[in-house]
Amino acid sequence: MKKIIFSLLCIMMLCTTVTFAAETETIGGTITLTQFLGASREDVKSVAITINAKTDYVDKNAFYDISDGLMLTSTFEPELITTDGTYITVEKTDGSFSYAFIGQSGGIDRYSALMSRMPYALYTTENPSAFMSLINSSNDTDFNDIKNHRAKDTIEKCSEWAYYYIKDAESPLYNIMPQEMYGGDFTASVTRQEFCELIYNTVGYMNGVTNVSDEIGKSTPIYPKFSGKTSPFEDTNSEYILALYESGIIKGKTEKTFCPSDYLTREETALIISRAAKYCNLKKLSYKLPFNDTHSLTDEATDAIKSVCGMGIMNGTGENRFSPAETLSKEQATAIAMRLINCIAHHSEINSELSCCFNLMQMWIEDKDGNVIFILPMYWATYDYRIDYGYSSWNFFEHNKKTVIAVFGSGTPQTEAHTEFYELPSGNKILELPRKAGYFLGITEDGKYIITYDITKPAEFGSWGETVYGVYDFNGAEILPPIYSRDELHKAGYIDYDDK
Repeated sequence: MKKIIFSLLCIMMLCTTVTFAAETETIGGTITLTQFLGASREDVKSVAITINAKTDYVDKNAFYDISDGLMLTSTFEPELITTDGTYITVEKTDGSFSYAFIGQSGGIDRYSALMSRMPYALYTTENPSAFMSLINSSNDTDFNDIKNHRAKDTIEKCSEWAYYYIKDAESPLYNIMPQEMYGGDFTASVTRQEFCELIYNTVGYMNGVTNVSDEIGKSTPIYPKFSGKTSPFEDTNSEYILALYESGIIKGKTEKTFCPSDYLTREETALIISRAAKYCNLKKLSYKLPFNDTHSLTDEATDAIKSVCGMGIMNGTGENRFSPAETLSKEQATAIAMRLINCIAHHSEINSELSCCFNLMQMWIEDKDGNVIFILPMYWATYDYRIDYGYSSWNFFEHNKKTVIAVFGSGTPQTEAHTEFYELPSGNKILELPRKAGYFLGITEDGKYIITYDITKPAEFGSWGETVYGVYDFNGAEILPPIYSRDELHKAGYIDYDDK
């Protein structure tokens, strides 16, 4: 009997300690989804439901008609679940948010796509597709509809792509938007003083969030400190500017002038963000510059652009250009600040020689000396930032006395997601399986076969499919396609019921 040996759990589970204790209910007890969210319909402004990276704003009362009656059962031992399912975001009238995630298997967690961990089944429901009818009945919502639905936006003008960056920066979860930037025209250029206050708030937020935080937004800001010394600049006494100056994050235009009212350039932005990343102890990921307009810059500026582009915080402006002398808009500044926050990394040891690190932008492997030896982009649908490529899950296992990582996704835009296998620490690809093979689950005890799984297409709208399993060898050859049940693989000798 070949017993399946499952790989290490997804590294997201390993890298963080998760507290599962319920707030008021007892283990095995039942509550409604409304109780789970902790927000009644009278306290809520809007409800958004996200499935497959598409968000619909649904009728609040229709949502609560279901939520008030959807019963959840507390689990005895919360288990890791995949990120495929229904994301619920409830915005309250006081500006705060509540979240729920309903996995395809019915597991439920207080979870949003912004959190840097995998979800766990704190509760279960027998009706995971309860809200599909709301999605089916809602019309496609355009940008202006969303703005109107979210209650009288104060934003005078912004680009469609920037809207949620701005709303998140203004929200109580992050609260990093400078007061003078609220509302107004976000397509206008940002001044050096405005950007400094934005980064001061951002760094304060990041310092208050530990690298093992499970609840994004639940932190007490720790701001850079200003000693109270006389300002070295003749044109500003701003405590935001002086605190960042003493922290080494910003510099003046000359020894005695800061020029707070000048508009910020993209080169200056890269320098400030690179220093802020260093101040917050973020890992800088190098990047081979494809730009043809950065050759005349200083070494410091060139290195800064390599860092911020490698970390995914800034990008080029098209046609192999970075446009270092162009000014930065307020919406671009806000997006950069939010991306900087999402570069907070989590770490987990693979073995005595290797560690895995990830944030919402990238996943990478470090050797014992901290050198990056392998890196992949994360699939990140938030803000529609990276929706057509990237990797969403990974597992580690030992095979032929070597460490192997199995990753699911695609490194190239417009390429169908699939499973790839790499040896570590070399980073050499050893094989890949097509999308039809499903997702990696584990290997058999003798190391000869790979077990995969997939979820079938639902028989009818509003229901979820069944989990099916397949078998492949390490040459990528299909032994059994992923159409079989667990019982059938057991009878065929590939798994044993002792396996979890």
